[in-house]
Amino acid sequence: MRSFAAIATFATLAFSAVASALPAYGPGSNTPSSYGSEHHGHDVHTPVTLPHYGRRDDASTAVGNDQLKDAKANVPAPPPARLPRADVHVTIPEILVELNAKILPLCQDLSVKVKAAVDVKAAVDVSVKVLAQIKALIVEAQVKIEAAVTANVDGILKLNGKVLTVHAVAQICADLILAITAVVRVILEVCVKVDINAILALVVDISVSIAAIITAIVKVSANIVVEITPLIKVCVDLIVDLKLDALVKVLALVKA
Repeated sequence: MRSFAAIATFATLAFSAVASALPAYGPGSNTPSSYGSEHHGHDVHTPVTLPHYGRRDDASTAVGNDQLKDAKANVPAPPPARLPRADVHVTIPEILVELNAKILPLCQDLSVKVKAAVDVKAAVDVSVKVLAQIKALIVEAQVKIEAAVTANVDGILKLNGKVLTVHAVAQICADLILAITAVVRVILEVCVKVDINAILALVVDISVSIAAIITAIVKVSANIVVEITPLIKVCVDLIVDLKLDALVKVLALVKA
């Protein structure tokens, strides 16, 4: 069984191989980035206040009616509704890269904390806290990816202006799965003798969101599943044993 460090190192090296060939993307770079403050909000249009035209009484003259028509004709039309910039401009690889940049360090740190916990209760408490953070980040990424797919974003598989191969996108997804399953394995080994239902519930929720992300990607890259499965062989048994059915189904996983 591979250690977390080995899996994390493998995932980091694999991810670095993909990212190193591309221009820097993120805060501090010259490339427009969804990770910077520019994309943290949504474009907000100032509402246009339209004049109020009440009911005219029977004494209204033809001249008055003509003035009313002219006034209406001169009212500026409200600006067209637009999708938030985050939905329009952010691509799937950008969202996944940003997600992994947050998740992988959290998993590494959680593994260290669980192993160093003074007792099992402390290990469970820190696991629940960090897994909840991981869940929130993945759910947020899921919403962004589903919105990007729905909006049919131009160049949806691009990163820094370059279209990634299906294998490269699959590797980023695999890095995420490997990191999470590795830390879950550590948690189970340390906390196996106590009630871990809260931990398992979070792990299931996380797996459901990852499965939803993969399902969304399939809509624009049908071969993504075929590419991901060989990259996560080391954790297939754990996924099946924990009955993470959403992932098992979407990736068609079977224990060796």
